Amino acid sequence: MVLTVLADENIPGLDWLDANGFSVRTKNGRTITADDLIGVEVLLVRSVTQVDEALLKTSQVVFVGSCTIGTDHVDLEWLASNNIHFANAPGCNANAVVDYVVTAMLSEFSLTELRAKTVGVLGAGQVGSRLVKRLDQLAIPSRVCDPFVAVANDSLDDVLACDVISLHVPLTRSVEYATYHLIDAVALSQLKEGAMLINTSRGQVIDEEALSYAVNRLSIKAVLDVFASEPVPDNELLSKLLIKTPHIAGYSVQGKLRGSLQVFEALFQFLGRAYDKPALLDDTHSVLTFKSLPLLLDEVFEIQKLSRDFYAAFVAASTTDEKAACFDQFRKRSASRNEWGSIQVTCQDASANLLSNLGFLCPTRN
Repeated sequence: MVLTVLADENIPGLDWLDANGFSVRTKNGRTITADDLIGVEVLLVRSVTQVDEALLKTSQVVFVGSCTIGTDHVDLEWLASNNIHFANAPGCNANAVVDYVVTAMLSEFSLTELRAKTVGVLGAGQVGSRLVKRLDQLAIPSRVCDPFVAVANDSLDDVLACDVISLHVPLTRSVEYATYHLIDAVALSQLKEGAMLINTSRGQVIDEEALSYAVNRLSIKAVLDVFASEPVPDNELLSKLLIKTPHIAGYSVQGKLRGSLQVFEALFQFLGRAYDKPALLDDTHSVLTFKSLPLLLDEVFEIQKLSRDFYAAFVAASTTDEKAACFDQFRKRSASRNEWGSIQVTCQDASANLLSNLGFLCPTRN
């Protein structure tokens, strides 16, 4: 039996599914509707599609896969109660997010300056734990808060007292330790003047109105990759941010392919079908030559340029639809970024240890 798959057009590797007995259709993930699911058994999405009763109640979908880490866009309880299997891809783009956070910090501070500061990490899951490991490798002090992880035993106050605060929590509301507006006016008032606040988790973890006020009052260096009102964040808030990017921290060639692989494997396991694992990640490495750390980081990912270009295009757009299209266009343009762990850097012996600790491959030395 050939199953019909409807997939977000931004999911890579779908041709492998098509070649392995599925009929694959694609559509912009933001525009998928219940009518699109007529005759569809498998729905594959990323984080921009709201998957709930309204979307699925009249469908024949038996499997939903989200090729991303987060699940706040999926009504898991409703899926379970209606015997619809769900799979996602925990950790698939965690390395890409860590690369983004370290890039953002190094765009504002030198490595020497960072080693004299303390980085607070809120959330020690797939991303937060890897960020802490990267910071340890770079000899950058950190404090970690996560009530669900025993070793992350610093308090929220401890983290908020740091020089740099990076958020890596899921968006939750009606549960213990809910994260909706976790960073509110009270939390923001605890930040040091000039502190850097980085959010790559979910926009609604921060009270953006309170942040807009706090940026002015405390000169906070705010770096936001996620926003409460995506894909149309608030113009005034954007104007006050040190770095603003359109939800691309986890966008990397390897992260997206890894997400596809994890969900594809879950689909075959659900169906009880044998398969040969696709070699989607085999040819994604690149080779660069090391000249200096700032030049290398710009060559890999010009985060400041992306921020400037995105902001200029976004504010130039005159309608809500044009702004939404701008947001998504810049997301697509960022999808070719390579993770540091897939980049081989030719370097001198003196630089090899630093590059290795940053996460680059450095197997050859001049």
